[in-house]
Amino acid sequence: MAASQAVRVFDGDSVAADIASEIQEEVAAVAAACISEKGSFSIAIPGGSVVAAFGGIPSEALDFSKCHVFFCNEKIPSYQCLEGALPETKKLGIPDEQVYGVGEGTPAAVAESYTKLLTEHPSIDNSGVVPSFDMMARRRPHRRPARPPTRMANLSRSRLLILMHGAC
Repeated sequence: MAASQAVRVFDGDSVAADIASEIQEEVAAVAAACISEKGSFSIAIPGGSVVAAFGGIPSEALDFSKCHVFFCNEKIPSYQCLEGALPETKKLGIPDEQVYGVGEGTPAAVAESYTKLLTEHPSIDNSGVVPSFDMMARRRPHRRPARPPTRMANLSRSRLLILMHGAC
């Protein structure tokens, strides 16, 4: 991983209040830096609950109208992620047309159109082999360990919010 990239892992049963402000500060700092440098900020998220966790970012922290939200866990055909995120992104001031669900259709058609969106969208860096968002938030669901409990297994049972970002 390049020196300009970072991975932050927030461990807990949920995005608890004691770490929520730290997560919000991290997202706001990266978003503001990207908007300053390239005029936009792209973030990939698993769903609406993660967007809701960002709701505490002060409106003056960044220009939310320059944020683009993409989903990395949308479920076809229910679209719960998009439907859950829109009320939250609206509160933040992110225009609905800058919140990108996977679209409707057969899984093959949806995959093709979403891939095209990701490879052509100006807020996403496509200079490498795969599209690169400015930040990706990924929530790891609760899983039971397959082995006897160890320190690592105990860690794997908790819910994690992982923030990954690189240079804008």
